[in-house]
Amino acid sequence: MQPSPLTPLVVRIVEEPTPGTGVVDVLLGVLGLTGVLIAGSLVFGVLLGVVLVGIKKLRENRPVPTHASEDFYAALHEPPRH
Repeated sequence: MQPSPLTPLVVRIVEEPTPGTGVVDVLLGVLGLTGVLIAGSLVFGVLLGVVLVGIKKLRENRPVPTHASEDFYAALHEPPRH
């Protein structure tokens, strides 16, 4: 009797499947990005508001010009009176 030929035994190691990106993952990512954008917009808006109110307060506290050329200059930069 002749011995049978040896055939190699191939062993494939299969890794654990990686979790797929589902709808919930995408929605959480979008909500997180939206939250960051909204928070940044709120901070920027508050800072801009503080700066604009500060500028207005500084302009209100300016001394009244006494010189004729200063009166002309001030009249150019005041809002029109209706």
